[in-house]
Amino acid sequence: MTLHRDLDSIPVLARAGAIVPMVPLADLTFGTTNPNAIELRVYAGADGEFTIAEDRDDERWAFTRVRFADGAVHIDPVEGDLASVPRKRRFEIVLCGFIDVHGEHGPVPGSVRVVQPDVAATAGATLRIEGDLSFRTNIDVGNRAFELLDTAQISFVLKDQVYGALDGSLDQVIAELTTLDLPPTLRGALIELLVANPA
Repeated sequence: MTLHRDLDSIPVLARAGAIVPMVPLADLTFGTTNPNAIELRVYAGADGEFTIAEDRDDERWAFTRVRFADGAVHIDPVEGDLASVPRKRRFEIVLCGFIDVHGEHGPVPGSVRVVQPDVAATAGATLRIEGDLSFRTNIDVGNRAFELLDTAQISFVLKDQVYGALDGSLDQVIAELTTLDLPPTLRGALIELLVANPA
């Protein structure tokens, strides 16, 4: 599979329903202590779950099960050695690929960030999501194509021709793009944007 991105981006693929725990960038340090904050990236399209396993390099394990089901993100109470994790944690939940979810915009296109501060290890928490939970389609093709063309090292005349060609059916647009004198990587990136949009 060929994926096209700019030099500041890395393509990451996640299965529908995946839950990926991360340390928030602002809290990332050089050390081995278990973090006081966890970012959970929750991907739309299916129910999912993940169990976070932590120790303090002493084999005394604590397990935090995280589930997405029935329109809610569930953070279960910690099982195992409670001394291995902070008593309270901040969870930053990044909902990826959802339509019309209310909250702050997240770190990746089409995502929303919701912060759950002070989640007690012994209690857990549930975040119920309001709104349409449909999988988000690639509805911002025009804006993303504009950003791609804006940074492309081609003539302004060719940029205008390409942008003008993007209005039409998928077959028409791809046919017109193949007639333009575009670098193969730019053509590939534009086609990737277009075919990611089922509409």
